[in-house]
Amino acid sequence: MPFMNERVIFYAVPKTGSSWCVRALPGLTLVGAHHGTPADVPKEDRAARFQFCFVRHPLDWLRSFWCDRIQSFGRTGPNTKALLAAGPAFYPPDHLLAPTFDGFCRNVVNAYPRGYVSQLYQSYVGPYADELAFVGRQEKLADHLDVALLMAGEQRPVRPEGRLNAASEDMKAKAAVIGDETRRRVMLAEGWAMGTFGYGRT
Repeated sequence: MPFMNERVIFYAVPKTGSSWCVRALPGLTLVGAHHGTPADVPKEDRAARFQFCFVRHPLDWLRSFWCDRIQSFGRTGPNTKALLAAGPAFYPPDHLLAPTFDGFCRNVVNAYPRGYVSQLYQSYVGPYADELAFVGRQEKLADHLDVALLMAGEQRPVRPEGRLNAASEDMKAKAAVIGDETRRRVMLAEGWAMGTFGYGRT
């Protein structure tokens, strides 16, 4: 989702702390579609503004997605009615949910051998890498948002209290369970994101 004001464009990459950032940045306007990427923003608007986004470790992205969907739709995942109701909030991995995080990760790797998270990030960063002035990490969300806005000449934001869309402690514990072989396959499939954003091999 691209959010824009007169000086910046913030690309809200799903599950990377973007809801928190939008709340911290009053005065931004949503541009285009719910799942919009740089391709959906007019070139003249992109050229005139400081562009930035956030990413997170691919395994943590999958863990966050799984927790959110299981909490929202239950252990069997969303049915057709729920997906239709979700509308633009639907993502391809919704069809790959499993009762366990390990099972979900295996489904995703089988369906996306080149890495679902890598392909998602590429839709934001890949062809537009030269245009984005800053790519921050969700792991250092508040500090990196300060850096981005300082670079853009914007005022430091008022940090929202607490976390948004956070998983319950019970869900976090369940999502921590993943076999070594499944983890290895995820890391291998997500090689592009791991290497591009400096996450190494872990």
